[in-house]
Amino acid sequence: MIVTFIGNDGSGKTTIAKEIESFFRKYGFPVEYRHEYDYFILKYVLRLINKKSLQKKREEFLVHKKKGMIFYLWIILVWIDTTLGYFYLTFIKRDKIFILDRYAYDQLMSFEYLGYENKILRWLFLHVPKPDIVCFLWVEPKTAFDRKKDTHNYGLEFYTSQLDRYFQLVRELKIDKINTGEDIKATSKKVLIQLFSHPKVLQTFVDRCSKNRVMYLAIKQDNLTFLHQSFKELEKIFDNKYKKYIKTIEFISEVLNSKKIDWILLKSWRNFYFLPENDIDILIPEEKANLVLKAFEEKRATISSTEPYKYNVIIKGLMKIEPHTTVTWRDNKFIDNDLLWKFNYVTIGKIQVKISKYDTIVVLLAALWENSFFRLADYLYLKENLWTDSKTIEKQTKKYGWEKSFNWFESNVNSIYVFPAFIPFNKLFDYYVQSIIEKSQKNILTINQLVVFFRDILFFFLWRVRYKVFGILPFHIKVIYVSDKQFKVKY
Repeated sequence: MIVTFIGNDGSGKTTIAKEIESFFRKYGFPVEYRHEYDYFILKYVLRLINKKSLQKKREEFLVHKKKGMIFYLWIILVWIDTTLGYFYLTFIKRDKIFILDRYAYDQLMSFEYLGYENKILRWLFLHVPKPDIVCFLWVEPKTAFDRKKDTHNYGLEFYTSQLDRYFQLVRELKIDKINTGEDIKATSKKVLIQLFSHPKVLQTFVDRCSKNRVMYLAIKQDNLTFLHQSFKELEKIFDNKYKKYIKTIEFISEVLNSKKIDWILLKSWRNFYFLPENDIDILIPEEKANLVLKAFEEKRATISSTEPYKYNVIIKGLMKIEPHTTVTWRDNKFIDNDLLWKFNYVTIGKIQVKISKYDTIVVLLAALWENSFFRLADYLYLKENLWTDSKTIEKQTKKYGWEKSFNWFESNVNSIYVFPAFIPFNKLFDYYVQSIIEKSQKNILTINQLVVFFRDILFFFLWRVRYKVFGILPFHIKVIYVSDKQFKVKY
């Protein structure tokens, strides 16, 4: 997606473009800011030209306003470069959001100011491929003059004339205007509201935030309901799900506490606005597993189990509950059970709930060994809380053979910006091989674990392909924008 900012000098294009870039980056988007002179192909051509000769021609063109075929050729080359750049960004780099600080329309305004007014050139630049979104920023000539007087030598009449020409341009292009006379925060808010009036931006934002499990965080903590009226409806959907989450936690507490059965919440809480997608994981004592299941059965629960140490509890009107007697993935253990039973208390709803002190390790292991990728919600939680007991983590990684995978995360934690963030496939393969070798050396490797190894590697590969082609993640609830006031949630 290409978002372009155009406008008269001093209107704040660069400042606002970088604000919008930061906004999308905060929510895990692959976003790139590009300036006017960041040409697509011409930047490489210009590097081949002698700097003194280039500077001389630049002064002749921009300062002395000389005419000549070479300058007409330059204008045509700029148009070709912009067109090729557009197709490259649209079709080759389509997964990214590009924030363009100025576009061909601004080039046209500059060329016409320099005296290159030509019907053919104007037609070409007005019909250059149009970006997905064009934001026209403008400010009163006096404000523009005051903002630029320390760096530019133009008089007030220049800014007045320039703004008139821009107004004529946007009338032809039928582009909405945004006055930037207010402060940066107020102007950014107006720009974001205009951006989110486009269904493509709205759906892209909701889809990415949902995949990263930060949509509720964005709405509640960052208060983004001002962006679009449909966000208020989405807030209601998430609030209802949060009530269901609280109701499920209270139900677990009531049932198990009444039987005096100890339990701990796992992987289903964050220290910010967060909602699990489908289920709530809890840790229960292995010796009391049958009592736990019986207690839930008394409440008319449907119970099943597809793997050892883990059960599925379905009760009408509540989220799915998954009791675990230990934490394993595909018959592989990664952490001592007694560590998981060390806990802190957190408040959920109106009750105090035990959460494992090493809950972050479980979240990290799920990303490394179950998902093969990190969501932004996981990353934020891990980055803030994981290293509270680094010595214990180091011992566990060495004991259970996931030292390399942890070292990769530790060395890359501050350089991951795009989410969901897939772990490099060669690293995953390396981690699995390391685990198998260590189990083989200890004579604890089973045929089933070898089968699981090949199965998981195949799954991880196919998940990447599916995400790249269709944008679909495993374990994901899709939120679809339907109309101005409606979203549809697909489980």
